Amino acid sequence: MKKILLALLIGGLCFVPSAAVSETGKVSDDLLKQKIVGTWCKGETPFGVTTFRKDGGYEGKIYMSTDRSELLMKIEGEWWIKDGVLYNKLIKTEPESAVESGTTIVDKIIGISDTKLALMDRKGRKYVKSRSK
Repeated sequence: MKKILLALLIGGLCFVPSAAVSETGKVSDDLLKQKIVGTWCKGETPFGVTTFRKDGGYEGKIYMSTDRSELLMKIEGEWWIKDGVLYNKLIKTEPESAVESGTTIVDKIIGISDTKLALMDRKGRKYVKSRSK
């Protein structure tokens, strides 16, 4: 029974933002902007890689799996943070029919550390991305 509870606890940590992730209520938008620059990964099948650049541009790639052998979609756009909320405006997608250009994805930043980015989507689902570079 202890092994099952331990497995559930460890497994749950993969889906719940880490306590090491700082609370954004105490962090300014400027600091969040500095901390988010870089490359972040999420998932396994599919596997997503997003790079936020200092100039406010971003690139996202979605692969079939973590081995990155099969690219499913590539997106480019602009990002900004306002009041602890991350906005991603899609400018270009490949294939073009994958997502409508001009769509803006909105996620509340729950917390951020040097290695983890915890977000909550519009439907209230929480997820964590891990820093790649």
